[in-house]
Amino acid sequence: MGRRSKNASVRRSAARQRLKPFLVGEPLKGLQVPPEVVSDIVATLRYDQKQAAGKVSADRTAFESKLTGIRNRMDAAYADKLDGKIPEDFWERRMSDWRMEEQQVKMAIQGLSGVETGDLVLNAQRLFTVSFA
Repeated sequence: MGRRSKNASVRRSAARQRLKPFLVGEPLKGLQVPPEVVSDIVATLRYDQKQAAGKVSADRTAFESKLTGIRNRMDAAYADKLDGKIPEDFWERRMSDWRMEEQQVKMAIQGLSGVETGDLVLNAQRLFTVSFA
């Protein structure tokens, strides 16, 4: 390690040490939050959590309905293909489009599965009652 990079490393380490109290919440240690304010914050977070959960549920229902519609169209088109009502090239083109659309809707549904808001309220409540009490 060269002299220049060693000095830079020492300076960075010293800067980190000076900033450490600010990064771990040291300035907030003396802050007092009244219990009624904590209760209001937690109640608001719970309300927001219920609203978000309702929206996620509604979005999931809409996406699942759309997925069902896509699959019904695919099934109907397959029956039409077997009956000779539609040409092969049309069948392949439309199936490609529907498969892509199906994958997009599945990804959207999976994205909704990652939405977890319940822990946010509990973490906030713990933060305010432990840190500021």
